[in-house]
Amino acid sequence: RAMGERVTNAVFSDNWRVRVGGRLVHAEAFAIGPDVAVSQKRQALLAGAGAMATLLLVAPDPERHLDEARALLGPAGGVSVWSVGGTGKLLARLVAEDGYALRQRLVGLINLLNGQAGLPKVWTI
Repeated sequence: RAMGERVTNAVFSDNWRVRVGGRLVHAEAFAIGPDVAVSQKRQALLAGAGAMATLLLVAPDPERHLDEARALLGPAGGVSVWSVGGTGKLLARLVAEDGYALRQRLVGLINLLNGQAGLPKVWTI
């Protein structure tokens, strides 16, 4: 973005399958493209933002983080909590104007959900 570059054509897809004890507890598929500008404008995808992230916490009591996670994200994101077969899940999605702004918003949420473990090591290099 700082160099004035803009992605116009790309295809990105992401498929999650999360299992606990061999049992599927979360599945989702996400895709944008090939016309990135059209995908970016769609309210259900990026709502005009240039970057997005999804965080999933699978834990016995994720609801304890719900109010604080929603406060951290504000209006440019959402957080839901539910239980599937006794397994609790917290799913957060957030958007930002670019990757740098997204990272700034992610740090607090990751620290909240990840406890003392901190940020992923690759982010500190």
